[in-house]
Amino acid sequence: MIRPLLIKEVKDTLRDPRILVPFILSALIMPVVGLVIMVPMRTAVQEAVQMTQNIGVLNLDNGYYSRLLLEWLSRKGYTITYLEKGGNNIYSEASAKGLKLILVIPNSFSSSIENEKPLNVTLIAIVDEISFTSGIQTGRLLESLKSFYLELLANNSGINPQLLQNPVESVPQTYISSKKLFLPADPGSLFGLVMAALFIPIIVMSIAMVVMQMSATSMAVENEEKTLETLLTMPVPARDILTAKLLGMFVVSLLGSLFEMIGIGLYFLIVLTSFPTEPQITAQQAAPPYSPAAIDLLPSGSLVLLVPSLLISLFFAAALGVVIGALSKDVRIANTILGPLSMLIFLPGYFVIFAPSQMLGPVVKAILYIFPLTQPTILAKDIVASVPPAQTPLYLVLSIILTILLVYLTSHILSLETLSRIQSAVEQVTAKLRKKRTSI
Repeated sequence: MIRPLLIKEVKDTLRDPRILVPFILSALIMPVVGLVIMVPMRTAVQEAVQMTQNIGVLNLDNGYYSRLLLEWLSRKGYTITYLEKGGNNIYSEASAKGLKLILVIPNSFSSSIENEKPLNVTLIAIVDEISFTSGIQTGRLLESLKSFYLELLANNSGINPQLLQNPVESVPQTYISSKKLFLPADPGSLFGLVMAALFIPIIVMSIAMVVMQMSATSMAVENEEKTLETLLTMPVPARDILTAKLLGMFVVSLLGSLFEMIGIGLYFLIVLTSFPTEPQITAQQAAPPYSPAAIDLLPSGSLVLLVPSLLISLFFAAALGVVIGALSKDVRIANTILGPLSMLIFLPGYFVIFAPSQMLGPVVKAILYIFPLTQPTILAKDIVASVPPAQTPLYLVLSIILTILLVYLTSHILSLETLSRIQSAVEQVTAKLRKKRTSI
C-alpha cells in the first residue's frame, strides 16, 4: 500500500509549482547575486588601483632628494601632478584635477635622508565616500616610498638593496597535528582549505533548510486543499501515510537540494574566482607555493561518513517539515512557524563554523554530532579543518534513533481529531504573534 501512496506523493509534489519553482529560481538567482556583488567590487578595486597611479604632489622641500624621489616615482609608472604651494585649498585643486591622492613632501625631507633619519611625509587620500577600497590609495604609495628610501640607504652603504628589503630567507613548513600531516608550505597556502571549512557547512545548512521548507509547504498545501483529511478517512494506516509522505518528500528533496547546491556552488565559484587568492612568489620563496593534494587533506574514510550523515539530516528535516506542515492549516501559518525553527539549524551551525574546536568541549561537541540537523555541519567542518572524532559512527547511530523517534511521534498525531485540536491551538498562537508584531 505504501508504493502507490509514495508514487502519488512524488507526482503531486513535482506538479506543485509552489514546491519546485523556488528552488529552481534559487539556482538561477544565486549566480546572479554573485555577479551583482563581485562585478562592481572588482571594478571598484581596479579603478582605485588605477587612480593611485595619478598623484598630486605638494613639494615644500625642493631639495636634491625630493627631486630624486619624484623622478624615481615617474620611472615606477606614477603620473605626477604638481600642486601650487600658495594655493588656498589643495583639496579643491586636487579634486578639480581628478586626483585621489596627495603627497606632501615637507621642507625637512632632504635633510632627513642626509642625516639618515626616518622620513616624515603626509599622504592625503581624497575619497568620494567611505568604502572597502578607501585604504588602497595610500598603502601602495607608502610601500613605494619605503622602497625608495631602502634603495638610497643600500646604495650609500654598499649593501645589496634586496638584502635590506628581504633580510631573512625562510623555508615555510606546516604540521597539521590533528591530521598528522606535514606540508612543506606556509599556512597561508591553505587559504582554499580555510574557505572550504567555512563555506561547505553553510551549504549543508542551506540544504537542510530547503528540505524542511519544502516538506512543510507540501503538507500545508494538503491541509489547505483538504486532501490530507481525505487520506486519513481512508482504510489506510496512518503509519503508511506518514511513511509514504516522508519518502516522497525525501525523494523530491534530493532534487530540490540539487538545484540549491548548483546555485550556491555557482555563487561561491563566482565570488572566489573574482579576485586572485593564490600567494605570489616572493624573495623568501625559491619555488612556487605548494598546493597540497585534496586526497592528503580530505581522507576518503572521513568523506564516506558524510554521505549517511547528509541523508539522515535530510530525512530528519523532511520529517520535521511534515510535522510543521501537518500542524498548520495553511502555508502562511507554516511559514510563520518555520522562521523561528530555522534558528535550530543556523544558530548552532554558525557557532560550529566560527568557534575553534577546542572551544566546543566534549559534551557540546557530542550534542552537535548527535542532533541530525547539526551533525553534517560539524562533520563537514571537521573533515576539512581537522579530523572527525572516533565516536562518529556511534553518533550516526544515535542520530538515526532520534530520527526514528520523531517519525514515531509524528505517526501518533496523524489523526483527524489530534490534527484538528493541535491546528486550532497553533493558529491561535500564530494569530497572537502577528497581532504583537503589528502593534509594535
